[in-house]
Amino acid sequence: MTMIIAGAFMPGNVPYRETMSASGCCPDMRPTGNAPSHRLSSLLRPHPIRTVRERFLGRRACSLYIRNAFVSTISFLLDLFLIWLLVEHFAVERYMAVVAGFIVANALHYVLARIWIFRGSERGLVSGYVIFFGNALFGLGVILGGFALLTEVFGVSFLISRVAASLLAGTIVFVLNATVNFRHL
Repeated sequence: MTMIIAGAFMPGNVPYRETMSASGCCPDMRPTGNAPSHRLSSLLRPHPIRTVRERFLGRRACSLYIRNAFVSTISFLLDLFLIWLLVEHFAVERYMAVVAGFIVANALHYVLARIWIFRGSERGLVSGYVIFFGNALFGLGVILGGFALLTEVFGVSFLISRVAASLLAGTIVFVLNATVNFRHL
């Protein structure tokens, strides 16, 4: 037996209907129609606090990270191509080639981030790019430090060094953009 409780509202002003539970012994309250259902934690706290694990390892964060990894790979391949082209064919110094490749690839990454990774961001286009580029410059510092360490100290090839340094920097910059810039986590 189902009946709408007239004028009755549960937390959040959601109308509920009363039905008998499966055992038939007591009423079972469920939201009517398209009313949103709420988790128990949502009912107990007006704004549930997410744990660090839920925030950074949850479904949403993983989805954003995977999209970011895809866009980063495209941008990174462009970056590597430009580095190789500048160093091998135009005799540009290695560090300058890394910076030039980084700037071009970063501009592409921002456009794709606005369109696909962090779509719907309320951050303004210009202010978003300024923060994005600031985060990217921090990442560039990590990349250049790792690049110098690997090439100068350990003698690793410049392309392999660039890949290794980028893995660390890319994750750090993703977290900064997802939390500080676009506020999606």
